[in-house]
Amino acid sequence: MAPAVSTNPDGRAVEADVLGRLLGLYEDEKRIYGQVLELSLRQGEALSRGASLQEIRSLLETKKSCLDTVSRLEASHGREKEAWEAGRGTWSVSARARLNAALRTVARIIEEILATEEKNDLILLQQAREF
Repeated sequence: MAPAVSTNPDGRAVEADVLGRLLGLYEDEKRIYGQVLELSLRQGEALSRGASLQEIRSLLETKKSCLDTVSRLEASHGREKEAWEAGRGTWSVSARARLNAALRTVARIIEEILATEEKNDLILLQQAREF
């Protein structure tokens, strides 16, 4: 069932609660994806200098752990996401703008991670050709 229209006092309270929880989720994701980005950059540096397989494996395991944490966070906020989707046409412009800004920030970090991983793949391909 969709939350009440946000001009209703109860609807505003629901909106504020759902928005706060989702903004908290995306702030956590921003922090964790930032860690993944840093690990990906370190991986590229390690690959470039010919680091040991153990060092690369450690970075990969840490990245996997971070991504597992994001998956758990996403799963734990299913109700909030459903409530947002169900009522998004009734939420205030301000709430929608804040959530969209948070999502854009997370998306930018993910795009940086993907670009970094692509560079890392190219380093690996180059090294494979040299063997």
